[in-house]
Amino acid sequence: MPLKTSKSPAPNEEWKAWGKLDPLHGVATIPGRAKDDASLWTDDTFYELGVIDWNLFRPKWEQYGVNPRTCVEIGCGARRLTAHLASYFSFVHGLDVSAHMIDYVRARWVGQCIFPYRYRS
Repeated sequence: MPLKTSKSPAPNEEWKAWGKLDPLHGVATIPGRAKDDASLWTDDTFYELGVIDWNLFRPKWEQYGVNPRTCVEIGCGARRLTAHLASYFSFVHGLDVSAHMIDYVRARWVGQCIFPYRYRS
């Protein structure tokens, strides 16, 4: 569901708007999963997608000798991958330009990650 504006917003502004409008669909824009659709994303189905993605990414990172102590996730969004990163790394810092994305995460999850950071755009 594209955002309706008179002109295309700057990428950061569009991302911030998705964070406010529909954080899960903004991160994973799969047709039929918007909050007004019958098969909308739930936190559980959204995070299940993160499991699939993490299982694809992790072997590639390990191939290059990733250090499992600390990770900085730039563009953490609504934490699709963050929880899985937190199960692998000792500590994770989540960064995002959208305060709404960070607020979404903070309201739903407590883990060994911190989300105090927000890029200024």
